[in-house]
Amino acid sequence: MGPKKVQKPQSRWHPLPEGASTMQVIAVPEIDEYSFHPDDMTKEELLSCCKVIEQSNNTLEIENMIIEKYLTRMDPTSLEKMNQILEAAAAAIQKAERTAHLGGGGSTFSIAKEGMGSRVTDDSMSSSQDGTSKSTPTRTNKIGFFGLSDKGPKVPASQKIELVNREIDEMKTVLDDFRKKAKNFNYTLRCRNEEMKERLQEIKEAQINFEQKLMIEGLDPITGKLPGEKFIRYQEVRLKAEEIEIDRIRIKTGSLKSHLKKVKQQLAQKEELGEILHAVDFEQLQIENRECQERLEEKVDHLVEVKTLNGKYGNLLNTNKKKLQEQVNRLAELQENAVVKEQMIKSLKGDEERVNSEVTAAENSVTKIMALMKSFTVPDVMQYINTKAQLNCLKKEIKVLTRRVELKDLELASHVHKIRILNESLKSENQLRSVASFKSTLHF
Repeated sequence: MGPKKVQKPQSRWHPLPEGASTMQVIAVPEIDEYSFHPDDMTKEELLSCCKVIEQSNNTLEIENMIIEKYLTRMDPTSLEKMNQILEAAAAAIQKAERTAHLGGGGSTFSIAKEGMGSRVTDDSMSSSQDGTSKSTPTRTNKIGFFGLSDKGPKVPASQKIELVNREIDEMKTVLDDFRKKAKNFNYTLRCRNEEMKERLQEIKEAQINFEQKLMIEGLDPITGKLPGEKFIRYQEVRLKAEEIEIDRIRIKTGSLKSHLKKVKQQLAQKEELGEILHAVDFEQLQIENRECQERLEEKVDHLVEVKTLNGKYGNLLNTNKKKLQEQVNRLAELQENAVVKEQMIKSLKGDEERVNSEVTAAENSVTKIMALMKSFTVPDVMQYINTKAQLNCLKKEIKVLTRRVELKDLELASHVHKIRILNESLKSENQLRSVASFKSTLHF
């Protein structure tokens, strides 16, 4: 007897293409109601059947997930009943497997879940006429070897679509809420970031101002330290400026709050009046828009004129800055020249004092000479002649003595030279004697 022809399981939908999402599939694939056994199937049929079952399982998992989410939100108590049903089905499967092992090998079981219960179907055994036993499937249920039956209570496609649409709407709502929260959080982070940047900029400016005014300009040139009065004065000025800035920000915040309140009131009024708007209102808005456009064009033209003037006066400002820089350089040169002139004046004052002292000394000497001239009396002629003769004699004696001194110096130099020659000869003789004595000692 030949093997029983087995019909390959067929699916009511084609397999999913690559890259397609499983959420696009709603229908559950169903296997046609034929009896088959894996031993009687080819490899291609087994692979096709496995793909169909795998796709069916994926779709069922998605359906179960959607139904579970729906029941968790709408009817949580029904989940407990479903868990009890699944536990009872699992216990029935285990019991059927144990019964199959006890009853003998080669049996094929199928369990179908119908309502709250389960059904177990056993395959009978057949033996051959020559005494050898061979297990062949003689009867099965509508699925046979591949487990649970498709027959039983099912969720209609319309309800599945409704559940999926509700879940999609719920997910869209959650996603919109998340987007709003993320947007608000992003705005909050941006505001905080801007606030931190402004604070950091203010801190840097305060640090630079502090270092410039106190650590560089405020130091005492003698002690090299910062006086406490300058620090206290700087802090008082800074605190006053901060208080003024706080008052300004408080006033600005109050005006913004009042403006926001007015805008909210206007928005509420517009929402209330939104239902009774007519075409006239839109025409009025168009007229206002045209007026605003004309004003905007005027402002743009004015802005262009202001930019032109800004460029013109900017060039003039640059020219004046260059001239100012030249004047500053000229002033620096004049200051340097003034410093040099002051130094020259100081040196001239010193010279003046020195000359004044010399003039005073000269005046004193002149007065003395004048007094001497007034008290001077001319001596007698014979006395002058005798004194002059004595002076000439003394000059001659000085010349003679000077010549004698020069001759004595020459003699002294010659004697010194001779003494040096004698000393050198004595040194050489002493060296020769020492060498001879040393040689004699070595000889002995």
